[in-house]
Amino acid sequence: MRLSILFLVLLAPLAASAQTDPKQLDFNNNLWVSYSGDHPVSGPWGVHFDVQWRRSDLGAIWQQYQVRPGLNYKVSDKLMLTLGYVYTGSYPYGDNPAPRAFPEHRTYQQALLRHALESVKFQHRIRFEERFIQRPTGPSSWGVGGGPNEGITAVMPRT
Repeated sequence: MRLSILFLVLLAPLAASAQTDPKQLDFNNNLWVSYSGDHPVSGPWGVHFDVQWRRSDLGAIWQQYQVRPGLNYKVSDKLMLTLGYVYTGSYPYGDNPAPRAFPEHRTYQQALLRHALESVKFQHRIRFEERFIQRPTGPSSWGVGGGPNEGITAVMPRT
């Protein structure tokens, strides 16, 4: 029984790649550089800072940059809460570019949970983001939008 389940799990990616729909390919040779850090200030309070610099054609053309400052509150060694703001600047790039550069503003709330199972340490980040996007179609087309980065739960195993 276990061997059958393992066999199905291993074959599932092959079945998924056998789709016949033509795919649109976009090659950019992206270069993404990032820094992320949590820095204690006083007692349970601290600051979070995250910056991402994304460029295409091996760094020659802007894709996007993102600055994410936040205020941390360490509830315990296993739980840290963060409240913050994100600014993202996006630019036209690649084979299917946006019509023009456009900004995005976000607020976010985050919980960072830590625990261990024997010698394996786990860290879970639960983040909710509210997006305020200026659509690339016009200068006054602001809206609150959903997207792939809202309500992400990330599990990052650490050893």
